[in-house]
Amino acid sequence: MIAPPIGQLAEIDRDLDAASPTVRFQPVVRAVWRALLLVPAELAALAAKPECLSAFDRLAVTLVRRALLGDAMATDMLANMIEGKPGLRHGDLKVPRGRHRSVPRSAASIAC
Repeated sequence: MIAPPIGQLAEIDRDLDAASPTVRFQPVVRAVWRALLLVPAELAALAAKPECLSAFDRLAVTLVRRALLGDAMATDMLANMIEGKPGLRHGDLKVPRGRHRSVPRSAASIAC
């Protein structure tokens, strides 16, 4: 017997308790993972009756559903949540543009 979609969300949520802290302690990311781990039929059932869901789950179900339907913006948002955005992260060193270290021009100038 197939569990109702809400019951399936609860099962997935229990499994996510063992996930990494980046998933476990961020409610939106956790909700997105719950939605991603649903079977498409369950996702469609939840999308049809979203009033039984929490706000984060509504957002996640809508986002995943739109991505599955081919929405490029929703797909990009999901990819950024899962993989992260390219570029500098908080705490990375920024290299000032236009300022380069002085590099010796010859091997003779290194020896001196």
